[in-house]
Amino acid sequence: MPTQYCSLCEEKRACGHHHVYVVELRREVLKEKPDFPFEGELPADKKAYYVGETAHSPECRFRQHTAKSKDRYLCYCPMNPSDDVPVERTFQPWLKGKYAKSHGFRLEDEDWIRDMNPIFRRDVDPYFGIGQDRKDKAKEAEEEVGFELELSGHAVYWN
Repeated sequence: MPTQYCSLCEEKRACGHHHVYVVELRREVLKEKPDFPFEGELPADKKAYYVGETAHSPECRFRQHTAKSKDRYLCYCPMNPSDDVPVERTFQPWLKGKYAKSHGFRLEDEDWIRDMNPIFRRDVDPYFGIGQDRKDKAKEAEEEVGFELELSGHAVYWN
């Protein structure tokens, strides 16, 4: 059964493609983190977001962002599409996204945002450098989604 965020991922099996995802942040991030890249007052009808890209499922990456420092969690994201076994991972502090760690509270799942989340497929004809090419394209799309949200008046951070 597809996950809410990616029609190709399953609840206990990631699709293995690169995803761009959007995490909604609590508005307090604007006051508590003076280095957040937004100036002025955020209108009441706008939100604060963290935009990222990952080869995990967006749901798994969100759990990595928000896991408590000593938590363990099951990550159903085999990096090799032929792996079928869920991997139990220990919390890794470097997997936390800036701002998403302290202020992220949900994956944004409104249709207009979910439709902007491109998937960079792994099942195309392989060529030398395809892995880096996919990652580069996902990074470009992450920036495009961030700019699009910013142009819509939202407060946005992306890497």
